[in-house]
Parts: sequence; C-alpha cells; structure tokens
Amino acid sequence: MQENIIKFLQRKHIVSLSVFNQQDMWSSICFYAFNPLNNSLLIRTSPDTRHGIIMQTHPQITGTIIHDTTTVAKLQGIQFTGTIHELCGEMKKSALAFYYERFPYARAMKSSLWEICFNEIKFTDNTLGFGKKTLWKRES
Repeated sequence: MQENIIKFLQRKHIVSLSVFNQQDMWSSICFYAFNPLNNSLLIRTSPDTRHGIIMQTHPQITGTIIHDTTTVAKLQGIQFTGTIHELCGEMKKSALAFYYERFPYARAMKSSLWEICFNEIKFTDNTLGFGKKTLWKRES
C-alpha cells in the first residue's frame, strides 16, 4: 500500500461504511484504528445492529473516509471496497490491545471487534492538484 494512503488512514479515525444483502442495505459510521501490519481497519460495533446483522451474512462492504473541509483545494478522501469479519480468540485479544491504544475509553464498550480488509482503494488528494488520485488493489 502506498505511503500517502497509509499516512492518511493513520491521521483519520472515522469510517463511513455501507453494507447490503438481498433483503436490506444500510450505512454506518464507526471509529477505526488503522492496523499497518495488515493494512486493515479495526472497528467496534454490535453484531445486533442493523449493519452488524447484514455483515454477518454478507461481508462485502464499501466505504469512505474523508478529510472534512469546505476548501476544494484541501479535499482528501478514500473510497474503498473490502470485506469485514468479526475477530475472536487470540486475533481479537491482540487487536483489542491495539484498538485501546487509539481509543482508551472504548474499554467501556460492550461491542464486538471487527476487521475491515481492503480489496481496493481510491485516494483523492486535491492538495497535490485537482482530482489527483492514488489507486491501490489487493494482490490476488
């Protein structure tokens, strides 16, 4: 994954994700911690939420991460596709420790820990010129 994408993901902390199956679709906003070892995002959410129920049976997701600005020349953002899965066992234990480093107050949450694995990313960075894009795809 390119360094400019990694740096952007490390600076931000909110992801908007969209989920769907044959009966329903939904969007959600979650706090995330970027895991540079796996180039993935860690989020906490309940499996009983509308999006959590959908993700359990249809793990393909899309999402966005943006830099909030009204200045066109400063616009930055990521659009992505990926898959999501709930972590358990030792993977969950080590990932939770990492997540709590970023969000210590999350220890009080009673929700599950999930990992978003990117399949494709398009990073738009207008600070490098209008419409400047960096593309990344997971190797097959």
